[in-house]
Amino acid sequence: MNLYFLRHAAALDHNDDKKRELSDTGRRQARKVARFLRKAKVSFSAAYSSPLIRARQTAEIVLGVVNEGRPVELNFAGAMLNSTTSEDFSDWVTQLGPGGDILLVGHEPSLSERIRDLLKIPGAQQFEMKKCACACIRIGNRKSGLLKFLVTPKLIGR
Repeated sequence: MNLYFLRHAAALDHNDDKKRELSDTGRRQARKVARFLRKAKVSFSAAYSSPLIRARQTAEIVLGVVNEGRPVELNFAGAMLNSTTSEDFSDWVTQLGPGGDILLVGHEPSLSERIRDLLKIPGAQQFEMKKCACACIRIGNRKSGLLKFLVTPKLIGR
């Protein structure tokens, strides 16, 4: 199974963190990453997002491009929030379907923490997800994984 950890794209400022929507830059970032994934022949079999608006909007843009003509339901998962413990996230991952390519859209600092846990990377400074970065992790036993790639909108270029 491949887990695609995607940090939400750039968002507008708002007094209420739960109401932060994507900026125009964020929408461009999400489309850029989505086009990269489509070109790489990725097709998601399942998708989970934090329920916060900026994560949902990022997921919807990416799914619309990557799974064009093969829609997949976007599920909202509290497991994708920063407040979820590493143990609870790990338990949640073990309950995911049988395999395929699964999109997981969330926030920092928890996304980096989840990836570091799967890759057995010690130290918070050793791995960090930039806005709209996408890391593909191949997992077998759902407790550890192999980094297949990590891309950012800036790295992808035009």
